[in-house]
Parts: sequence; structure tokens; C-alpha cells
Amino acid sequence: MSESIEAAKKKVSELIESQVFPFIKKKTSEIRTSLETKVGPAMISIANNDEICLIAFEKMYEILPTPVRLIIKHDIFTSYCLANRVKVLSLIGVNAE
Repeated sequence: MSESIEAAKKKVSELIESQVFPFIKKKTSEIRTSLETKVGPAMISIANNDEICLIAFEKMYEILPTPVRLIIKHDIFTSYCLANRVKVLSLIGVNAE
């Protein structure tokens, strides 16, 4: 059973990285503007704060195209992003290290 869970997690990661990351890169300006409006100056220390990261990832999710949101549910997307925050935040030019 744990093998099937690991396989599913790997499939979700591959899907997010191959389909969602290019979209996020394409929409970097829009995402940064949305995040700066919602989060404000806290963007500077975003990577060290789970609550702020969650807000940022929720805003990213809202911007995703509807077909993507139908395939990748909100909680799966935000969980993935929190676990891989350095990689995800670097897509929008936020230094997360």
C-alpha cells in the first residue's frame, strides 16, 4: 500500500512540475503583484513563515487555469508547495533560502 501512495505522490509531483510550473513562470508578474497586494512587505521573509507561504500558494492556486484546478485539488497543491517551497518560490523570483 505504501508503494501505491509513493507512486501517487510521485505522479502528482511530476504533474505539478511539468504542467503547473511553466504556467507559474509565465504568470510571474501577475502572481507577484497579487502576492504583494495580499501579503505586502512580508514577501521578503515568506519562506520562513508557513502561514504566509500558505497564503501565497493559495493565491497561486487561484490563478491556475480551471482545467488544472479540476485535476489538482487545492489541498494537494498547497501541501506540495509547502513541502517544496524553495523550488516553488524561486519560480516567481522570491529568494527562499
